[in-house]
Amino acid sequence: MFIIIIVSVNICSVAYGIFLGWPSVVQPMLQSDKPPVGSQPFSNNVISWLGALPFISSMLGNLFWGRVADKFGRKVTGYVSIMPNITCYVLMLSTDNQTVFMVARFLGGFTNSAVASNTPMYIGEISELHLRGKLASLYMLFANIGVLFVYVLGSFVTFHTLNRLCLGVSVLYLVLFFFLPESPVCLLKMNKTDKARKCVIWYRGEDEEYVNAELKRFNDSFVRAKKFSLKHLLKKTTLKGIIIGLGLQAGIQLSGISIVLTYTVYIFKQSGSQLSPNMCTIIVGGLELIGSIFSSTFIEMAGRKKILCATYFVMMIALCALGTCFYLQSMHLDINLGYIPLISLSSYMLAYPFGAGTIPYVMYSELFASEVKNIALSFIILWNNFLAFCTVKVFPTIFMEILHLYGCFWFFSFCTLMAMIFVIFVVPETKDRSLLTVLQKLNGGKPLKEKSDPSLHTAENGPHIENPELTSPVKVNGVVKFQEDEKVKENGDTSISVENSKTLKTSENSTVEKPEDVEPIKRVQVLESTENPAQKVQFKNDETLTKSLKTPEKSSTLETSIATGSTENFTPKVAFKNDETLKTAEESSTLETSISTGDQQKISPQR
Repeated sequence: MFIIIIVSVNICSVAYGIFLGWPSVVQPMLQSDKPPVGSQPFSNNVISWLGALPFISSMLGNLFWGRVADKFGRKVTGYVSIMPNITCYVLMLSTDNQTVFMVARFLGGFTNSAVASNTPMYIGEISELHLRGKLASLYMLFANIGVLFVYVLGSFVTFHTLNRLCLGVSVLYLVLFFFLPESPVCLLKMNKTDKARKCVIWYRGEDEEYVNAELKRFNDSFVRAKKFSLKHLLKKTTLKGIIIGLGLQAGIQLSGISIVLTYTVYIFKQSGSQLSPNMCTIIVGGLELIGSIFSSTFIEMAGRKKILCATYFVMMIALCALGTCFYLQSMHLDINLGYIPLISLSSYMLAYPFGAGTIPYVMYSELFASEVKNIALSFIILWNNFLAFCTVKVFPTIFMEILHLYGCFWFFSFCTLMAMIFVIFVVPETKDRSLLTVLQKLNGGKPLKEKSDPSLHTAENGPHIENPELTSPVKVNGVVKFQEDEKVKENGDTSISVENSKTLKTSENSTVEKPEDVEPIKRVQVLESTENPAQKVQFKNDETLTKSLKTPEKSSTLETSIATGSTENFTPKVAFKNDETLKTAEESSTLETSISTGDQQKISPQR
């Protein structure tokens, strides 16, 4: 059932891919001696506007689609956003005027920016946490299905038939999306809790405990998230993240992807390939789809930087080879290039969706705190659309006149090399690393102040201890949870309270060593006894405390102070044996440990 939901939502992504690939297959039709529209062939300038204008409207759409989604909901946004796409095809089916064609394409671009923002957002808000990343990344897979769809149909059907079929896909999305409920997160933001509960039941089933847990996760992760303010945007970590995003998007667009998608048939026609341009285009579209499938399957098998660098390297070699083919052809040398142009461009289109076209969008969710994520992504996508407009518009005019076709692809190859260097030396690795770790890396390795990054403490990024003396992590069935101390003591679970928000790690059957020089003051206190197994405490470093469950059952109250640098007024009940094991002199069950750091001072033992 959930698969059907995901497919239904992503029909708009298919429509988005169709819209992107449409200029490539219709260009030969519109520039033929007998064009299907009007009596005069479309000029290169008009064709470039048909490909570039949607990126301008996409930039404008980025300014308001997010607000529309928050104010009116994801479903209303889905309905409204697909209408410019439908209007585009209706206009092109009902006119022969070239200016109206350009207006229609401009309107269709508004749908593109909405699909790029609303679709992953809706899927992320209805998905289970462990599936959210993979399901949201399917947006690019379905977009490539749309590209292949229009490549295949454009090779065999007439111009007007192609537009009718493209219109049918958009209408199909409108019908299927009608039967899906609103996002529960959006309903919670609108204070419609009862409707949100019904939506979660519709998506998850009627397990009340699970439904309540999901509602709490949605509320903690999305509804209660800190709101954006200018000071968050101006933080060092945010600015560095935006710079990284701008660099990654520059690598995408300056590698020539928008030009390749827009002028695929033209490129193959100029390459002198032994296969027909349309057949080569279909092959390239199929390989791009295969690359997307591999990307969604193997994206977690290696680090983000390794995948990016590997795909950039393949793209660089492919673009350089393709430029060399065009150069040899311009020299009028009697050289049979055979399948080299097809192999080169196919390698490029296989590598692009596998890494360079997918990994950056995965990394953006791992680079920004929640209160700045939306505004940061808006800047990044705006920059992406601006670069796409520039490259598509100037390719058939300025690029071709100054650099020629071979120079264009050598230029793209050089830009891809620069993008690879940028990833190696500037972009941090984010795979399997917490948001806190990544932000500290962006902060130059310096610890972050807790108050400056409130989003780190949402349920998605880890628990936040408002008052360390009132909350405790509790291990239940192998999972560490945070509860209030009073509740912990009532149910007899092991409680650990943390001072100064230091990091605690709990594990079963762990053994660690005491460091030789322990500078901070540490205090171990056994408070009371229960029927649970008692504890053995060991120190691994200045900040980390681990515990193992291996001591007898009964216990008595014990408090021990351990200070470094001074033994005056110090009578310990706990000692280190062989610098490895910390053993308690009296038996215990429930252990509460607090760690405080600061200036060394004398601590009197309490008995």
